[in-house]
Amino acid sequence: MQWTNQTTRKESNSVRFNIRVAGAGATKTYWLNNVHTVKNLGLPKRTVNVQELRIKFPHLDGIPLQSYWNAEPMILIGNNNWKLAVPRKVKEGKWNDPIASKCILGWGLQGSTSPKTVFSMHHCQCNWDKIEKSVRESFCVESVTPKTFRSVDDEKALEILDKTCSKSEGHYQVGLLWRNNNPILPESYNNAVKRLNCLKAKINREPELFDKIEVQINNLLKKGYANELSSAELVEQPERVWYLPIFITHNPNKPQKVRLVWDAAAKSHGSLLNDFMYTGPDLLHPLTEVLMAFRVGKIAVCGDIAEMFHQIRILEADAHAQRFVWYNKETQAIRTFVMRSMTFGISCAPCIAHYVRDKNAEEYKLQSPRAFEAITKAHYVDDYIDSLANETYTRLEASILGTGLLIHPKS
Repeated sequence: MQWTNQTTRKESNSVRFNIRVAGAGATKTYWLNNVHTVKNLGLPKRTVNVQELRIKFPHLDGIPLQSYWNAEPMILIGNNNWKLAVPRKVKEGKWNDPIASKCILGWGLQGSTSPKTVFSMHHCQCNWDKIEKSVRESFCVESVTPKTFRSVDDEKALEILDKTCSKSEGHYQVGLLWRNNNPILPESYNNAVKRLNCLKAKINREPELFDKIEVQINNLLKKGYANELSSAELVEQPERVWYLPIFITHNPNKPQKVRLVWDAAAKSHGSLLNDFMYTGPDLLHPLTEVLMAFRVGKIAVCGDIAEMFHQIRILEADAHAQRFVWYNKETQAIRTFVMRSMTFGISCAPCIAHYVRDKNAEEYKLQSPRAFEAITKAHYVDDYIDSLANETYTRLEASILGTGLLIHPKS
């Protein structure tokens, strides 16, 4: 169901049926067809005092209206049953006065009965007890949890990152955040092939998708983010092997562009790859803090880290847990690839990306303290959102942080 400002909600337990309705005090009934139930209609309660209205609006005198107090609407008549609500008679007063109209079900009122005091309300259901508790705790010193506090799982994830993270040939490489040092991974190749066949069916309906995906895979190969495995390499059996089904996502702002995603939440023999890994602590800098700081300076500065996830290499021992399959368009033969870089889709990827991003910034903290602050405090994932006092300082900032920044005065 959709309302204003693209507000939507799903009614998964909705029931559809036909019902009979009648006007208040009437005996004749009419069918409402294809009525859908909702969990809570939630419309505001209304009160109508007919005696007062007739004194205030003389044109309503003599119309058989009935008073009601705190009545909550229980049914909305949709356009598929609109014939029941079509006005047969209308009684109008002055320009802003309420209008009385008669339909098959009887007389009703439309418009405001208090022209000078009109309220527009958008009702929603909220867990007010939970909200109140959160607000109270926000003012309570004892409830503040130190930012250094980590769960046991989070501490283990950070231990793995500290132990495996290193820099080689200009790129950081890390190990995946395994819960067990020697995980026993089930067979996953057949499920990946099955999902590939589903993707091929989609490509048969939209042939241009093949070229878009092929371009992305070739780009991964060209930049060394992935390798295609030969027949000889496929015979070898690394310790940890998992085949990730691939799918594509669309950006509504870039309808012609697709993003390749590796599905680590796909089950194989009852298990999924993410089950075997720690998610890791949330190292994301709060968006509210980034946006509040952005409002301070006169000059806006925006940028991003290009291919942030793919810039991070995965250790050889873990890379084969990121295999995926594609196919040759001419021969239909299945091709097997392994991602040498971090993929979109694995649950621990955000934690690893933020850890490496901040570790890289830490390396240059003494050399470029402003760059360190910008990367650790003014980035939300890979997006840089900052503001500076004047244009001279902004040019200096651009030289420190590098090219690719969009700089403009705020309006």
